Amino acid sequence: MRPTSRTLAIFAGLSGILILYIWNVYWVRPANLFGLWHDDTIYFSSAKAIAQGHGYILPSVPGNPPATKYPVLYPWLLSWVWRISPEFPGNISLAISLNLLFGAAATFLIYGYLRTTFDLKAWESLLITSFFILHPFTILYSSAIVSEIPFAAFSIATLWSGEAALRRPERTNLIIISAILADLCVFMRSAGIALCAGIVAALLLRKLWRHARLFSSATVPALCYFAYQTWFRVATIPPVAFSGQLPGWKQTWLYYTSYTAFRKIDSPSFGIAVTLLVNQCLYLIFTLPNYLFAPWSGSHIVVWFVMALFLATVIFSGMRRAVANHMGILTGLAFAVYIGLLMAWDYPDWVRFLLPFFPFILALLWIECRSWNSWIQRAFRGVQVRDKILAFGFLTCALTFTGVIIWNYCGPGRVWEQGLSAERRGRLEEKLEAYDWIRLHTARDSRIIAVADVLSYLYTDRQAMNFTVLMPAGVYDKRRLSLDLAHIADVPRAIGASYWMVTNEDALSQLKALREPLATRLAEMEGRLPKVFESSRGGVKIYDLTCLRRTDDPACLSINKVMLPSGATEATVGTSDR
Repeated sequence: MRPTSRTLAIFAGLSGILILYIWNVYWVRPANLFGLWHDDTIYFSSAKAIAQGHGYILPSVPGNPPATKYPVLYPWLLSWVWRISPEFPGNISLAISLNLLFGAAATFLIYGYLRTTFDLKAWESLLITSFFILHPFTILYSSAIVSEIPFAAFSIATLWSGEAALRRPERTNLIIISAILADLCVFMRSAGIALCAGIVAALLLRKLWRHARLFSSATVPALCYFAYQTWFRVATIPPVAFSGQLPGWKQTWLYYTSYTAFRKIDSPSFGIAVTLLVNQCLYLIFTLPNYLFAPWSGSHIVVWFVMALFLATVIFSGMRRAVANHMGILTGLAFAVYIGLLMAWDYPDWVRFLLPFFPFILALLWIECRSWNSWIQRAFRGVQVRDKILAFGFLTCALTFTGVIIWNYCGPGRVWEQGLSAERRGRLEEKLEAYDWIRLHTARDSRIIAVADVLSYLYTDRQAMNFTVLMPAGVYDKRRLSLDLAHIADVPRAIGASYWMVTNEDALSQLKALREPLATRLAEMEGRLPKVFESSRGGVKIYDLTCLRRTDDPACLSINKVMLPSGATEATVGTSDR
């Protein structure tokens, strides 16, 4: 059967969107952004280990512990980048190209999902698809070696096939396809288990018992893997035993090796756990305007607050309207489970984590706005003056906000990306000077303390760790924060680190409320440690840590008085497995 002119027009439209998408990603110069999220360096270093036959481990961390924070599928895919092009950092571009393949798949998947699930017209589906694919956030995460775009592509495919199975229950092959895709979602990101739960709930709600059994049976691999990753994995034995004198070592090691265990020590009391949960809800609501108004919304707090409440109301109303028309019920259930699951995490980056459901959110907004458009047209055609005045006022506000969204979408959002890329490039140049110094002046078995620890490992081949991971509970519990800052040297002592690499951006890696206290503590530390290197522009410094291993040396007394908590002794210093 020959394709019709309508089909060709749709294909041409999607191809045009895809071309613009690829151009936008390379316009950002994505190699400059490598290391921005820390996750990307972990993915890429673990992929290198897989490619070299060492298994799925954290090669940058002393002791080479198994990689447990992220499922294996994305690092395994990235391992083929290392097999094809083993030279770092030249292979970063090839890894970005892998993300672009998933972005291309997502372009076509989102169009089909919107067209069939919400019964949108072709031009409406194309419009929403282009808004998502060309959105500054989508471009940003496509420019990073993180799993957001691959996970989004798998998620949309899973939801689309699941929705199709609900509409056509006689096609049991659709539910099997959805189950296989759901398995891939879980192997890509642990949060993909929410899609499994949402689909099962939708099938049970429709009383499709056989389909529910088929889907559950086919997703057993995903369920087993999720259980292994989260509940039943044997704890990794640290190279230096935990002790009450090195609490900073314990929490940092758990952050690298067991998110479940880290989460437990972050909520030491019921009150703090409830406070964290309430704040999660607030962060979720107030993240919504960021998709439409960031970075402009960050400078206009009142508008940001009003729009957060307004958008939450509109999305909820759009969901009710969609459910009433039997549209997107399965996706809505999966979305609800997904949100509930992420509430249990420590301060999730909602902008990142909501990305797979952003097309769904846009569809709900569109459905609600379409109903408002119908009401406005009826009001103008009617005879009631009051209705016409209300409709005119509502139309004026709607056009104003639409104009702001378009302006922000086309302007500040993309300028911000370019500025971020250029800023990262400037900072990397200084770090490269430090990495050169480390390669030339340190032994291969030397260990480095650095916030960008995995990046340091990839450039120098020296194992490294962050100096600490401040507990999010410290935002509310000042005693917890004081304890973390007092034990800032626990990790370097435990692993026997030789040098500490400090940059001007280190404090920015923490939650906003923790940045100023950390910056003050780091400045205090820098005032005492002997400096052995400083970059040409002064943004990166390297300090010698010999005194941390000589707590009984009189020459180190003044340094260790600042670096160590009172009562620290030589006996607490670890030698790791070197």
